[in-house]
Amino acid sequence: MGRIRDIFAKNLRSKLIFTTVLVAVLTWLIISAYSVWVTSLALSDQVSREQIVELDVLSQRIISFLTGLEQDIFLLSNTQTLAQYLAARADDPASQETAQKQKFAEKEFLNFAQTRKIYDQIRFIDAEGNEIIRVNTSSGGVLSVVPEENLQNKADRYYFSDSIAIAPGEVFVSPLDLNIEQGQIEILPDGSNKPVIRYGTPVVFDGEVVGVIVTNVLAKNFLSLLENPDSPVYLVDKDGYYLYHQDEEKRWGRDLDTGITLLDDYSAETKQTLLSDEPGTFSSEGKFFAYRPVMASGSPNITWYLGKVQSQREAFQSVIDFLVYSVIVGAMALAVAVVAAVMISRSITRPVLDLNEAAARVAGGDFDTKIVPRTEDEIGALARSFNVMSGRVQKLMEERIQRRTYALEASAVVNRHISTVLDIDQLLENVVQQIQQVLGYYHVHIYLVDQKTEELVMREGSGDVGRQLKAKGHKLQPGQGIVGRVAQQGEPFLVENVDEIIGFYRNPLLPKTQAELAVPLRKGSVILGVLDMQSEQPDGFSQDDLMLMQSIADYVAVALENARLFREVQIAGEEARELSRQLTEKTWKKVSEQVQTTGFTYTKNGVIPASTDWLPAMGQAVRRNHLVKDVDKANGDDDEIETATVAVPLILRDEVIGVIGLERAAGHDWSEDELVTIQSITDQISLALDAARLSRETGLAAWRDRVVSETTAQVWSSD
Repeated sequence: MGRIRDIFAKNLRSKLIFTTVLVAVLTWLIISAYSVWVTSLALSDQVSREQIVELDVLSQRIISFLTGLEQDIFLLSNTQTLAQYLAARADDPASQETAQKQKFAEKEFLNFAQTRKIYDQIRFIDAEGNEIIRVNTSSGGVLSVVPEENLQNKADRYYFSDSIAIAPGEVFVSPLDLNIEQGQIEILPDGSNKPVIRYGTPVVFDGEVVGVIVTNVLAKNFLSLLENPDSPVYLVDKDGYYLYHQDEEKRWGRDLDTGITLLDDYSAETKQTLLSDEPGTFSSEGKFFAYRPVMASGSPNITWYLGKVQSQREAFQSVIDFLVYSVIVGAMALAVAVVAAVMISRSITRPVLDLNEAAARVAGGDFDTKIVPRTEDEIGALARSFNVMSGRVQKLMEERIQRRTYALEASAVVNRHISTVLDIDQLLENVVQQIQQVLGYYHVHIYLVDQKTEELVMREGSGDVGRQLKAKGHKLQPGQGIVGRVAQQGEPFLVENVDEIIGFYRNPLLPKTQAELAVPLRKGSVILGVLDMQSEQPDGFSQDDLMLMQSIADYVAVALENARLFREVQIAGEEARELSRQLTEKTWKKVSEQVQTTGFTYTKNGVIPASTDWLPAMGQAVRRNHLVKDVDKANGDDDEIETATVAVPLILRDEVIGVIGLERAAGHDWSEDELVTIQSITDQISLALDAARLSRETGLAAWRDRVVSETTAQVWSSD
């Protein structure tokens, strides 16, 4: 130690090398530690997001597949051929007509299965559990109607008892399990099982439940979406039984009575976390877990859970690779030279810092952030990956903002043009015109419910077709067509392709309709009408369109109610004014009958009863109900004198109660200001006269009350 100390004390080069190496080592250690921490966080967060996104994609694929199964079963339970068969069966079950109607129903079920290509079985089962119609799909994909002798009784199966027990219009959704035939789990020719999910709904005829429609959906159609040897996932039910697992021995633990669940592979605490209702990731027991729930379409009580399990080393391999690479680069830099070590350390940490800063800006909402790759190594690849990720996130956010902005602008335009309209016909015309102009739909029309007949009356439509339908008083019955269905059920209805709707009636005036969207006009629980849009393109409407149009429909419903209330207020006001006018007329007619003198004239000698000279002008003012200005001639004893006269009606509550006449020498005609002043004075005189009348009537009433009171007192005080 003393020799080394002497060397450093005497040798400046050694000091410089030692100092440089020490600084380089410390710098490298600090930078490396910081870069490891920052990069580990960034990469770990990216791994978690990628796993969740992968599970989200798989979940959406499953939900997308299951979407529409509930609608399918409603269509099957209400087909015309099935109704005709049930009618014939009710008349004579053994007749030739019944057999023929059954064949028609079987053919329609078969055609439906061939179109959808996702069903293993479609069955009509009567109220006793007997299969009446059954369409099977073979393992080779061949569809056939099962002969009568091969039909079975399913009264003891849970899906029959549960389906027959629910109310008409409801749907039973079974758990995802293995199909059972003749009391045995069905095995396919390739030795595999046949997982199915069943949908069931009651069939009603003449007001009674006569059976159920049950559809078996081939679960392999969506379970196959989970097959990926490079990224294995699992699917379990709410009890933790595996519905899908890369290891086939673990599948269907409940149905095959193996009892294999998540609890066999992981702890109870881990299982509880994996079966939670929110997606997430965590590390435990040396493994990395990603999980999320999947809500089965049509039944909020049936929830599946998707998950992915990897070793922590496999999941965070990118983080480990980075750490190893950082150590190697740092060691090489120190071995080559102190200065090179400092420069290399800086070159390594700078891109990481750039990545960290960019990640922070993106986290703060700046999606335009880009990183210029400084190297072609893993850090450069990470920078490019970050740029790709940032660009995709930015594009996704822009698309979402654009869709929301467009929807808000469209809604604002429509609402702005109807917000001040209080005439119902003008309101409906504005709604149709604005939706047509702003959104450019093929056709738009509005139906309102007739409160007396409950019919749907087409009140307004776009273009020549709308005018034709309105002119002929086009009407629909409740439940008739898509519009009638929406009015009856009070729920919006979106059809991506009307040709897939069995029994859809195409209006001859609208031959190009390919998609249709109808939303109810609701005021609370009351359906006021239906707003219906049609498109020339299949898939012409989306869920965003549905939400936008429902928002507009709700606003229109409020506007309709406001217009109706405004009209009622107008009518009430007119009735009140007319009642007030009649009461005023009656009251002042009575006053004129009670007084001896109905008019007075002011002269130089004072006020005297009115002469008849003013009667023509007064009568003219009364008839016209407004000021009359004229020039008359009054004959004197000596000369003919011209005067300028004016007659002004005394108006009280739109009723003329009298007239004031004024005259002056003809050389001084009445100016407009004088006439306005006279009119203002007469208005005040009218109010004063009415106040005097009320005072007189009040005084008379008080006098009568006093006389009655005094008389009563005298009567009671007399012997």
